Amino acid sequence: MDIIINYVKQVNFIIGLIFTLIGIIVGVFKQYWLIAGLNTKTGSELAEIDLDYVTKYFGIFFGVLGLFLMLCPLVFNYFEVNENEQTKVIMIAVVSVVLFIPLYFNVIKRKRVYKKYTVRQSQSKDVPKKKWRKFIPITIVAAVFLFIYTGYMEPRVAFETDIFKIKGRYGVNIQFSEIVENDTIAWNEMPATRRIIGISTFNVNRGKFKTTDGGKIHLSTHYGVSPVIRIVEKNGSVYYINRKNATETRQIFKKLNIDN
Repeated sequence: MDIIINYVKQVNFIIGLIFTLIGIIVGVFKQYWLIAGLNTKTGSELAEIDLDYVTKYFGIFFGVLGLFLMLCPLVFNYFEVNENEQTKVIMIAVVSVVLFIPLYFNVIKRKRVYKKYTVRQSQSKDVPKKKWRKFIPITIVAAVFLFIYTGYMEPRVAFETDIFKIKGRYGVNIQFSEIVENDTIAWNEMPATRRIIGISTFNVNRGKFKTTDGGKIHLSTHYGVSPVIRIVEKNGSVYYINRKNATETRQIFKKLNIDN
């Protein structure tokens, strides 16, 4: 398995390096023939295209995408991302680049790739610049980051008179009177799942998931950390909870049994 993981990391690095080199060749040296669609155009057709702008656009696009892929192995090692999550991280990185670069050019710069520069010049004289536009991509990226971060944060728990609460965006309230099973299991006893609603990234699972046999469960877990608290309600709802710190998990389980 380690050999396969190392191979995948090497492939990501090589692909990222290729994209980065293409970005430099296209963006810096203006080799537009590497851009699909331009290498088949005639001289008269190329005369209607702002090649300087097009090469700059695709140079940045390929360069940033390449750097993302090259840096992924370093990110994996730093955050100790397990092999099951690495594909998701790569997809998030690629989608972020694919969405943000066009957003930057079209919203901030207010330019479209294949428009003639003279047209954009005349437009820029007639249309006043709106400074607030530059904050749109920043706001979108910040909102996405906060959405992921708040889901990733370890939720607080609270014990009330008759309710055990897991707080946060994917929180739940569990009535003590509804609990029919309450025990702890080792991480390797956890069922295989796929996400329905929630977050599953960077060693964290939070929200509603479905098991391979079709059962629906709620997870608030850190990957690979034992023990895991398992709670079953009368209606068949199942909850799995642990903390990054195993001692905290044991303390929650102890208090859960005292209050229940």
